[in-house]
Amino acid sequence: MSAPLMAQMRPMTIAEMKPGQVFEPGWFVITLETLPVFANGTASHAFQTELWLPPAYRESTPDNLKIAIGLLKELCPRSRRMIDDISALARSPKSREEARRLGIEERHYSQSEAREILRRPSSAI
Repeated sequence: MSAPLMAQMRPMTIAEMKPGQVFEPGWFVITLETLPVFANGTASHAFQTELWLPPAYRESTPDNLKIAIGLLKELCPRSRRMIDDISALARSPKSREEARRLGIEERHYSQSEAREILRRPSSAI
């Protein structure tokens, strides 16, 4: 199993834009999060950033998410470090054990499934 991470790709909302930023279609928020196995099983580690994607890659699919993560690693040294750090945490024995216990596999998870895995109340995510 590769590093068990929850990853999300979604369009950026106007509310998330910085003051003075001009809205331009194609801005996405990319989030990576470990399973909640830290701090006695109550905390996860996460990384979130924005990325502009061309029209052909804007549908939220597993392939486009992998492409977006690959772009972040190639284009931004800070993102590369953060992705590598989050991936290393996700490869911890605790994280791998939890992934096996939950039966996690590399696939698309609905918001409700992700909420359950990340142990979040229904208002989150």
